[in-house]
Amino acid sequence: MSMTLVYSKPFVDYELVNPIGKPAHVLAEKAGVSEADFVQLLKDTPKGDPAAPVAPNATLKAAADFWNTGYDVTAMPTDQSLLVASGPFIVTDFTPEQSITLGKNPNYKGSMSPSYDQLIIRFIGDANAQVTALQNGEVQAIQPQASADTLTALENANATVHAGSQLAYDHVDLSFGGVFADANVREAFLKTIPRQQILDSIVKPVNPDAEVLNSQIFLPTDGDQYNTAVSASGYDAFTEPDVEGAKALLNGATPTVRILYNTNNPNRVDSFRAIQQSAQQAGFNIVDAGSPDWSSLLGSGSYDVSIFGWVSPGAGNAALPQIFKSGGGGNYNNYSNPAVDTLVDESQVTVDAAKLADIKVQIDTATAKDLYGLPLFQSPGLFADNGSVQGVEYFGGQTGIVWNAQEWTLAG
Repeated sequence: MSMTLVYSKPFVDYELVNPIGKPAHVLAEKAGVSEADFVQLLKDTPKGDPAAPVAPNATLKAAADFWNTGYDVTAMPTDQSLLVASGPFIVTDFTPEQSITLGKNPNYKGSMSPSYDQLIIRFIGDANAQVTALQNGEVQAIQPQASADTLTALENANATVHAGSQLAYDHVDLSFGGVFADANVREAFLKTIPRQQILDSIVKPVNPDAEVLNSQIFLPTDGDQYNTAVSASGYDAFTEPDVEGAKALLNGATPTVRILYNTNNPNRVDSFRAIQQSAQQAGFNIVDAGSPDWSSLLGSGSYDVSIFGWVSPGAGNAALPQIFKSGGGGNYNNYSNPAVDTLVDESQVTVDAAKLADIKVQIDTATAKDLYGLPLFQSPGLFADNGSVQGVEYFGGQTGIVWNAQEWTLAG
């Protein structure tokens, strides 16, 4: 079985496209027609013209509505068709804010079926509570927030620790406009950020080899590409705070700056406090705008600085227009540079690896010159197990600890 996609123009992430996202027979049922009729409708319906729209086709509209919202659930579905899956696991239970249970998919025909009957994923937000649950045998493996305290707790619990770097980084973004419409104020604030101090207190206890991050796009684990970007961008000029230089740029002004961060994340709390203390020495009036609901406030205009992290899937380039293009879905700080917009557009149609890497370096350099903000560090990661499950291996991508769960086996 095969499928061939032919693009009208190059698409940078063509190798990652998976057009088979929903079961056709379920989609057809929700649209009120047979699967055969639905497939024929897709073949026979002419391409639409945005400049001359026609009345919506009722069947396509019903299918589209289900595609977009039909899987938005807040409790275990009673509609069994929502549980149809093609992989080795299928959802068998879901208790909101507590757990989700995956069982073996009886219709799976591949080679990655697990050796056990079910995988229960519990939601435990507090790292200490995760360690306690592991030690008590309530869970068999965990993925807690990486910190020196958590690492010590795991060692005291005689847990098997799997540590490494995440494909993720913490960063400080400045909101363009308002207090930071003035480039001098942006530069002054960046000069106060104690990046080395933040690294030493948060990351070094977990990863002694960690370094201050000096790219918005590449990570140290990217090797030569990262080194090339650092040499070009100039982010490394802001490693140690320069309070006197910041004072000179402010020239007696005392700007008020509101900082948004996750108050439930100890690492972000520590970053905020370090920045607050340093920036106040330069004359900034720092307002604590932290919130446990920080993510819902991104892009709201209720803050001037945000401290949070981006997590990469480990492949693809879709994040570039989302974050750096004017009006991008993840461009929460309203950054806008026409030259960067052009580069971002080019990145989405460039399949030559060397040319694409150069475009990314140019974007990185432009953000540094525009005083976009500062990357802080590549995030450390921790997995741990209590010896009752075998096969847990570290992986730093978005999938987390369950990335190879189908390969796990029960000890003994």
